[in-house]
Amino acid sequence: MLFNRINFAQEVGYWDTRFGGNNFDNPTYNFVYAIAAVDSDEIYTGGLLNLNGKRRDLVKWNGSGWSPLGRGGIGSVQALKVIENDLYLGGGFAKVDNVIPANNIAKWNGHEWSALSSGVNSQVYALAFCGDDLYV
Repeated sequence: MLFNRINFAQEVGYWDTRFGGNNFDNPTYNFVYAIAAVDSDEIYTGGLLNLNGKRRDLVKWNGSGWSPLGRGGIGSVQALKVIENDLYLGGGFAKVDNVIPANNIAKWNGHEWSALSSGVNSQVYALAFCGDDLYV
């Protein structure tokens, strides 16, 4: 189910001020498909977002504001999962940061992106870990 938190906030006139000002421009073009939280000061949001006038597929809340991860340019972000200090990303994309081949699945270590092996052949809608195994 698509949950459009940003549109909801604007329609009912409520925005949780703990997450800063509503700097998601163009409310008709902000759709959240996935959220992963480390804690209240580190929240990742993926979807179709227009942050400060630029299209973003993935943004991070750092406790005081929203910012994109890396250089941007991912594609369809459908699934997020945080394990220890790594963020795993699934969706429909060929590259992350517009340059790193990833085939629908990638990992962000807090500083840079990496592919997970050769990726997967179809779009990823969910991620789950059991022990050391990642299921898509």
